[in-house]
Amino acid sequence: MRKNTIIRWFASYGLQGIALSSLMIVISLFAVTGLHGNVRSATTASALYSTGTLIGSLIVGNILDKKGIYDKIVFTGLIGGSIATAIMPFSVNLTMYYASVFAFGFAISMVNPAITLYLSRKTDDEQYRKYVNGMNLLNSIGITIGTFLGGAILSYLPFTSESDKMKLVFLIAALIFSVGAVISSDINVSPEELKKRKQKRFLVSMRPVFANFRFIPRNFPRKIDFSIYSREVKLYLSGVFSSFFGANLFFAPFPVFMKQVLGIPSGKIFLIYAYANIAATIAYFFTKYAMENFRDFSIMRAVLWVRIFGFIGIVVFGVFHNFYGIVITFILVNFTWPFLYITSTIQATKLAKEENKGRVLGAFNMVISLAVISASFLSGVIALKFGYYTAFILGAILLFTGERITSKVAQIVPVPKEVVEKVKQKRQRNKMKFTKILKGGAR
Repeated sequence: MRKNTIIRWFASYGLQGIALSSLMIVISLFAVTGLHGNVRSATTASALYSTGTLIGSLIVGNILDKKGIYDKIVFTGLIGGSIATAIMPFSVNLTMYYASVFAFGFAISMVNPAITLYLSRKTDDEQYRKYVNGMNLLNSIGITIGTFLGGAILSYLPFTSESDKMKLVFLIAALIFSVGAVISSDINVSPEELKKRKQKRFLVSMRPVFANFRFIPRNFPRKIDFSIYSREVKLYLSGVFSSFFGANLFFAPFPVFMKQVLGIPSGKIFLIYAYANIAATIAYFFTKYAMENFRDFSIMRAVLWVRIFGFIGIVVFGVFHNFYGIVITFILVNFTWPFLYITSTIQATKLAKEENKGRVLGAFNMVISLAVISASFLSGVIALKFGYYTAFILGAILLFTGERITSKVAQIVPVPKEVVEKVKQKRQRNKMKFTKILKGGAR
């Protein structure tokens, strides 16, 4: 594949970010506002979305290890996401809505693993880090744009009800996903094929589009064989599970918490998330510097500690009804996302053997999805029976558990030689600068 391939994928992934971010808050809130559910209904919708991503990740990881059909997988994920999103606003009950949310999660989960695994296998370590960071930066910019877009629709358009505004968000997101699919579908077009298309430019055929659906994975794995993974990989995945489980005990009910407990309108909730996404986008510019100067495990642990104190801080601010304290802390927590996700993804592929990278990456995404699913179901129950703050505190406790496991893996896995060399060179440069300062002061 050419460099043009990566550019197209990055553009599609950026558009996915716009569409997905406009949906993520609406997916839970529509269950409450549009279909008259409660916080449990909202978190169930989030859980079923994550269940779809879990199954999709399982399938796509195995498929990509066997066949290098990266472009077909990217297209299928985007067009499938578009169709499922278009169905959501026409759901007549929660059951139909849950089914479409599940299908949406299944489809959209294919895109990121396909691009990430391609980059992992086709580029060296330095290029891989650069591309992964750039890809996620574009996606983060898209997420910020999409959040403002969703907030603008819910705040300013003159519809009679909030439910109608949410339905429009679904339809616009479906259109954006389809545009992303079109951009990605032309990746492997040879000059001869382009010439034929130009000769037939007045003939419109949908056959090439629908032909791509034959590449949807058909064989769901009968079992997940964790015996092929090393002790370090197993321990690492358990730490990832605990960290993301704890995080989602907070993130799953938080939009409903803001609407029902703090009384914030949906449009302003989008605005808060937009500011949080701007913080995450800014963080991507610092992620590269952090990875060049610190070990991946060190970055992950630091992020987990920030989130632990952040969750506890939101509880404290909530008890004292400090709205601005809650918003600022939430934005700070969101700022840590790129540092956590990029370093944890890279570390997952680095711990794996070359022949198992696809499976480990699939297992990594599966573990995250399973954690989010479990936490989403559980957080709704906890919020209803024991209150939102209990769910947030339990999230902080599980983050602490994940940090301790990550620390254990860091002790087992040796520090890469290139990292040691960089640290030595940095210390030497700092020593020389300090010596110059001392000599200048002596004069």
